[in-house]
Order: sequence, then structure tokens, then C-alpha cells
Amino acid sequence: MHNHYIGGAFGCASRRSVSIPMRKYLGEGPITAKEIGRQLGLSQPTVSRVLSGATGHRVSPETRQRVLEAAAQMGYRPNALARSLRQGRTNIIGFYTGYGYLDARNPFLAELIGGLQRAADPRRQDILLHGIFRGASTDDIYGELVDGRIDGLFLHTHSGDPLVARLQNSSLPVVAIADAIAHIPSVIADDAGGTGVEDQATGIESLTNNSFNATVDYSADWAEAKAEIDANRPLKSGIPGHARACAGWKRQNIFIIGQSPRRWLRIYDPWPWNANICEGGAVVWEDWDAVTHTNFMYVRHA
Repeated sequence: MHNHYIGGAFGCASRRSVSIPMRKYLGEGPITAKEIGRQLGLSQPTVSRVLSGATGHRVSPETRQRVLEAAAQMGYRPNALARSLRQGRTNIIGFYTGYGYLDARNPFLAELIGGLQRAADPRRQDILLHGIFRGASTDDIYGELVDGRIDGLFLHTHSGDPLVARLQNSSLPVVAIADAIAHIPSVIADDAGGTGVEDQATGIESLTNNSFNATVDYSADWAEAKAEIDANRPLKSGIPGHARACAGWKRQNIFIIGQSPRRWLRIYDPWPWNANICEGGAVVWEDWDAVTHTNFMYVRHA
């Protein structure tokens, strides 16, 4: 602000206040405490103390009000990165899955992520989802997880994931979910009550009066899936928290030299959980390379 004197009608001076014209800040980058201080004739540290709400500093109520009014007028917004550096936290928790893309139709993942969000909400924390991307190396993914944008990580993957060893030796707080991982605190699903894949195999044999053998293969392989489907034998695919029937396959016939051809499985997915399976549930062509199949179950005549 500055004072401007204009001669009055009777030769006496009258006084009025005129606002200093402020530049148009829209699109010119974020407003800083230094710029606010320049407009008000105050030091940058003084403005920063007011804007951060810091206590223990002598700032007059009038100065505090001037700073807050100027900040509002100029469109000041706190810098989230600078604030996180000062506080030592971002209030963002990461969730990483090593089992392919995050499928919202998967009831296990839907309930898991929903539970994390419900727990984070009263703490005013956000959940940041991470996943596997085509062409991304373990170093790329690890670098993204530990670059400072998250305060901790919920890890949903298997012990053979090469990312696990990197995280075990990092300073980032990590908790494994669903599958126990050595040297990382783990919250696991209780498979002892009959929900494990081995129990499923036993259940199938019992229901068929042992006229079928159900065998679990934990090294799910494309060639094996193709062979079972070609032989017209029942095949169940297991992905984290979910099991589906496989009934067909297809492969890309035309592809770029140096790149592997794309492959798909025909999946019969009884989702939602209360779907009428006689009506087929969901039937989709699922990209083999985008989904991690943790096991197959072969069902054959005894």
C-alpha cells in the first residue's frame, strides 16, 4: 500500500489508500512466501512463520493479519513437498501388488483396499496404489517406492518377487499383506479354516467320491495351461484371493520382431460372489502377461 495525496477543492490535501497492482499469478507458477514478503515489505522468514502457523515467534497480530490477507488475495497455496520435508512425513501410504493389475472385480482386492482406506480416513491419510508396469525393472519400481512420496508401504506380493529383497534392506516401513514374507512384518489370511488351495483340492475329490484327482501346481505355466485346455480337461487358475475356471486360449499371430506375442486365457469368473454361475458369471479374455497366476489345479479322472 502507498499514500497518494490529491489537492482538495479548497487547496487542502485529502488522503486515500490505493492497492499496489499485483501481477496476474495464474499460470506463472506457485506463489511463494518470498513474493508475499516482497509485496508487504516483510522478510521471507516472517511470512513463512505466519503461513506455517509456527509458534514461539514474536509477530504482531496486525502483521499476521496482513500476511494472511495478502496470501488469500494472491492465491497462495502451501507447497506439499516443502511441508512434507519440514514435517518428515507425507501422510500418504503406498499399496503395491506384484500380482499384475489391480482388478476391481476381484472381491479380495476390493475388500482389502477398501479396508485400508477406511483405516486411513480418520488419520487423514491417503492410499497411493502402485503396480507392475510393462517394461519396468525392479530398480524402477523400487526407486518409485522409496523416493519419499510415501510414509510406508503395504506389500501384496509373493516371497519370490525380486522387489522383496530390496525392501527388506530399505528404511521404508513395510507390512506384507495376505502372504507371509520373511523378515517383513506380515498380516496373513487364515487358510487353516478350509480356504487354502490344498483344501480346495481335497474338497473336489471328496465331493466326487474320489472319482477325480485334483492336483495343485504352484508353478503355473502357459504351456501347461494350453495343454490342459487342448486336452479338454478342467483347469482352475488361482490368482491372489481369487480362483477361476479356464476354458480357452488364444495367442497373437502377428507380432513385432523382438517382442513376445501376446497371449490370453478364456476365463469363467463367478463374480460377484453371489452371481448365478448357471448364467456364466463374467466371461473374459484375460491377458496372460498382465496377470500373475499363482497356481493351477488340474482335475482328472482317477
